[in-house]
Amino acid sequence: MLELSVLEISKGFELPLNLHLFECLPKIGEWISLEGQFFEVAMVIHHAGNQAGTDLYVKHLGNDVDFLDHLVRGTLP
Repeated sequence: MLELSVLEISKGFELPLNLHLFECLPKIGEWISLEGQFFEVAMVIHHAGNQAGTDLYVKHLGNDVDFLDHLVRGTLP
């Protein structure tokens, strides 16, 4: 399991979404579900040295129920 720091990109700001466990490293463009919300992976940054680790930058797409409804109807925002 990989423990990644997840940050939401919102209107020029970074909103920390804490650490989350992943079985594999999500790729740019993939959709992930965290705490009842869907996000699209926008950027993955690897840190070396003293601050070793990986930051995952995501864009909020919507809550699970509403987003899946839009996906099924073909009306994605």
